[in-house]
Amino acid sequence: MNKSSIKIAEYLTELPPKELLEKKLHAAIEKSRALLEQRAGESKEHDRKE
Repeated sequence: MNKSSIKIAEYLTELPPKELLEKKLHAAIEKSRALLEQRAGESKEHDRKE
């Protein structure tokens, strides 16, 4: 199995403060959006080369 496909889960026994959860959620959303935009850009670049 490719190492990059391995995901590690973190389990919490207590919830952190709401503010921290919101901060982490927003950071994850921004990271995902940036990755999607990067992939879309690579796809468009690939299409132009063909």
